[in-house]
Amino acid sequence: MNRSGPFGGTSPSLVEEQGWLGAIVVERADLLAAFTRTLTVSLAGRSLPVRVPTLDAWAVSKALTYGARQASASGELSQKKRAKDLLYLRDLVFAGGTVLKQVAADITDIAKDARWHGSLEDAISMLTPVAESGASEEVTRAGLELATRDSLPGLAAVAEIRSAARELRQVVVDVRREC
Repeated sequence: MNRSGPFGGTSPSLVEEQGWLGAIVVERADLLAAFTRTLTVSLAGRSLPVRVPTLDAWAVSKALTYGARQASASGELSQKKRAKDLLYLRDLVFAGGTVLKQVAADITDIAKDARWHGSLEDAISMLTPVAESGASEEVTRAGLELATRDSLPGLAAVAEIRSAARELRQVVVDVRREC
């Protein structure tokens, strides 16, 4: 199968090419294809170039994905996936200052291109309620997953989820202001 970019269509959708794999449609997900790096992977004695999204494109896309997930009839699956989105963003922010500086530098590249301004504004909008509100179901669930995984007290884990959303949102806000 050869596809040039993210799946398009209505959300949520079954991706026919991949069997039972379901997918949601995220507006402007083509940002993942626009901002990439090539890594070389060794496999069976061969070196293969693999194109991957930059961390900034991944982070903005993950914030957009978090916002695009809609509740199923029970809401359970959506809440779990939204919690995972928040946990992944937390892990990126807590990877250290060097990583966050690289994300900020890379977001500058996105911000310089007016085509992506809507994506950055939407990412800010998706991160704001997580950063500023009381404990939502997804934030609480993400905190519990983090607490279990990293042996942290529950309240501290929830605080880390919120802190990461605040920090990432501020990086995007600052870069948008500068560009």
